[in-house]
Amino acid sequence: MSGERRPTFGSATMHVGPDGWVHFSAYDDGHLPNLSVHGGGISLTVYLSGEVTDADHVRFAQELASATRKFAAECERLHTATTPGTAAGTAA
Repeated sequence: MSGERRPTFGSATMHVGPDGWVHFSAYDDGHLPNLSVHGGGISLTVYLSGEVTDADHVRFAQELASATRKFAAECERLHTATTPGTAAGTAA
């Protein structure tokens, strides 16, 4: 391999149900980490391009983490708002 950086490719949409799960893999041997989302027999794995991490990889990972925190907060907000017995979901 030349180590040449290649542009991003791929596209996927996944509607994750109660069978969904996420898996993170890191390696001690220098391989780059990856993140997988699984559900209903489908898997979406995010790999970093190239052979070593650089500032662009770090930026992407930070953006991914930020978006994931916002996603989780919105899920929690909606759950609280629609679940009886929670502060926002309690019937008046």
